[in-house]
Formats: sequence, C-alpha cells, structure tokens
Amino acid sequence: MITGMRRGVLLLLGLTPLLCQAQAVNRSDLAPILNFEAGPNGARPRGWSGGPPETLFADDRIVHSGKWAARLQRDVAVANGFSSITLGIPIDFAGTRLELRGFLKLQDVSEFAGLWMREDGDSGAVAFDNMANKQVKGTRDWAEYSVMLLLRPEAKQLVFGVLTSGTGTTWADDLQLLVDGKPVWEAPKAEKSMTSLDLDPEFDRGSGIALSELSKTQIDNLAALCKVWGFLKYHHPAVASGQRHWDYDLFRVLPQVLSAADRTAANAAMLKWIAALGPVSGCTKCASLNETDLYMKPDLAWISDQALIGADLSQELQHILRNRPVDDKQFFVSQVRDVGNPNFDHEPAYPGIKLPDAGFQILALYRFWNIIEYWYPNRDIVGENWDSVLAEFLPRIALAKTSESYQRDLMALIAQVHDTHANLWSSLQLRPPVGNCQLPVVVRFVENSAVVSGYAQPEAGPATGLKIGDVILDLDGTPVSQLVER
Repeated sequence: MITGMRRGVLLLLGLTPLLCQAQAVNRSDLAPILNFEAGPNGARPRGWSGGPPETLFADDRIVHSGKWAARLQRDVAVANGFSSITLGIPIDFAGTRLELRGFLKLQDVSEFAGLWMREDGDSGAVAFDNMANKQVKGTRDWAEYSVMLLLRPEAKQLVFGVLTSGTGTTWADDLQLLVDGKPVWEAPKAEKSMTSLDLDPEFDRGSGIALSELSKTQIDNLAALCKVWGFLKYHHPAVASGQRHWDYDLFRVLPQVLSAADRTAANAAMLKWIAALGPVSGCTKCASLNETDLYMKPDLAWISDQALIGADLSQELQHILRNRPVDDKQFFVSQVRDVGNPNFDHEPAYPGIKLPDAGFQILALYRFWNIIEYWYPNRDIVGENWDSVLAEFLPRIALAKTSESYQRDLMALIAQVHDTHANLWSSLQLRPPVGNCQLPVVVRFVENSAVVSGYAQPEAGPATGLKIGDVILDLDGTPVSQLVER
C-alpha cells in the first residue's frame, strides 16, 4: 500500500485502493478473458475484478464482436468517483514495451473513459497511464484506443483494465495485451533476480507481536529504536545495500526492546542486534560528513547523545556514520529520473496482513517518521517537534485495535506534516462522518468556519435549505471543529 507528498512519496501499509484490487490470472489463460468471450460470472465479466461491483456487467446485447462485451454503467447514486474492471498478471516475462489496446463505446460519459495500465514493484506503482489526458467522453461509437508503458526492470506485477469516471455508460470489447507488438502469452519468460525481500519469508503471515498497553519506559525505548532503525536503514552498508529484509529485522529486535526493563537494557539489545549485521570496515573513500550543497541535513546530533542511547551504542552509530562508502545507489531510496526527488523503493505494502498487528503498525509509523526525518524537503517548516510527534503517536498506532482506528490514526499522523498533498488516499471513506452519504453542498473553510460555497447538484440547491454563505456548525450534533480535530 502507498500515498502522495509534495516532492516525495509516503509509503504506508495494508491499504489498497480500488485499482489495486486485481484478480491474478496466468498469461496462458488471458485470451478469452481479454475479449470477454469467457462470459459472465454473476453480473460481471468472468475473470475480472474491480468495482464498485454494482456498476460492472457482462453485456450480450451491445458488443463489438463475438457474444459478450463489458459494460461499466454509472449514475449519480454511485459512491465512488469512477468504476473500473481490473485484471492483474505477474511480470514474469521479458520485453521492452507494453501496450493495451481495445475498443470502447460511450454513451453520455460526463468525465472520461479509457484503458489503463499500471506496473507495480515492491513499493507500489512504478509506471501508470489511464488516458485521462485524451478526454474521451460524451457519446461515441466503437473505436480502438491504446495505452503504452515501457517495461520497468523493478516491476513485478502488471495491473490493467478499463475505467469510466463521472456518470454515463462505457462498453469495452476485444482487448489485446501486447509485449513488443506480440500477445503477452508469446513473450519470453524473464529470470528475475531475487532480493532479501524474496528470500526471507519469516513474518509473511504476521509479526507475532501483540500489545494491550505500553508503559512510559516502553514508549521511550520504542522511540529510540525508531531513530536507530531509520539511521541504519540509510547508513549501514549491509542494510542500505539491500542485504537484509529490514522490516523483518525490526520484528526480530522488537520483543527484546519491549521487554527491556530500562533504557540501558534496550540500548544493549539494539547494540547486539547491530552486531549481528556484521562488522563495518573502515572505508577507503568515505562519504563526506560536511556536504556544502545541501539546504537541510538530517539532524543526527542524537547519535552522539550518550545520555539517550548509551556510550557503546553511540560510539557504534558514529563509527557507521564515519565509514559510509561513497555510493550513489541505495536499496530503499533512489532519485526520480530527470526530477531528482526521492523515490522510495522496496517498501512492500503487505496487503495480506490481518490487522490488528502491533508489529506491522509500528513498522508503518517508523517508515513514515523516518521518511519525513531524512527526505522531506519542508521538514524545517512543519511547525511540529518531530520527536514529540513520534512519542505521541507510538501508543496510538501500536495499540490501535481495529483496522479502521489504525487508518484514522495514520491520517492523524500524516496531518502533523501540515502538507495538503499528503494523505492516506485509500482510506478517505473512514474520515468522520462515516458513510456513503454526500453533503448536498460544497464547503470551503473560511477563517476556520465551514462555509457553504455551492451545491453538489445546482438544480437541487433550494431543496437543501442552505444558502451560499451559510456556516455549518455541526453534523449530527457533533461540532465541525471536533470533526476536524479528529
């Protein structure tokens, strides 16, 4: 699971947007599914997933060829902003260029319809196109369209389909998925190199860590572990080069840190954990500690704070920092081509983990906190003490008892960055008030007041009983200020 941030990417856990919910299919079984001649499975086309389910149909009345086509039919009552039929296949084939072709027919489509394709790696999407810029909408007879992507070496799954946004009806038929101009089932098999993420399955079914409460000592020790874990992720050669499944190594040390009676015991557990990574040799050509071209460096003064982490752990971390070899490539972060902002690689989303799972919930917090700490370009104007944010949210996120409360606490954590580009986009439906009902008015906040600025359906404006300029004070008896705070 993944979210957006200005000049960066926020990677969290266990949350999957609509377009990710793809039914996996073998390449050899694709032909009748792509042309929809596999027929229906209930109401929808056989072999396809997607949603909302009440908008997807197998159609035997309007087709481009054969007996069956797909129909995506939307009206104003549908909750989500778009509908999609979705299919996924593993990228176990070699090639250079991917192309999805297909015929579409439109009737009164208000926003747009199109084919879409996405390549996913360990950390989420690495390439995407959905024809939105072509603005195919309105009423159109059958015509062939296509989307193309270059096959990315880090991609592991291809997800694709047809979507329609707004209201109206879209039919799709006779899709083709091509690799370098040939059907995908004819593409040669690729040999993928294995990484530490593939070779270490120990916690694939869960972290095994369950918590009912956290003491002040445990919270302090977990906060220190978060900083040590993040520092090692980007500085220790065995970790930064991808030799370790660093998420799972966290689960290996968490029990010792949680059971530590005091800070000294926790520091000793972390020092032993680091020793198991292997010695860090002195570098012959070391990365500079005095970069002059950086606007804002990470704040690493804490690694010299022996009162915080003890003398031995402090000396070990300083040794690791001094002996970083010069290397532009890291396993967990790279630079976006032609842009230069950070791209966070090899961050698995773990969609199969059943929540609550305190270990994976702590991992989500650690990932986000360290991404902001090391890579966020606006960290100096966040306005929050980032260490205090960590201490506040550790018990909230680690002890969340339901998936819903966990997601809301993650959204509250993200809000501490005060960046309107950052959100847990796959979980917006969980914001209070919860439900599928939509306010009949458009609201803008003016001087901290929720002001009616328009109507969701202009022709129904008078029926709402609200006028432009009215201030909404509460919803179902709950003050708007409390909803915003929550």
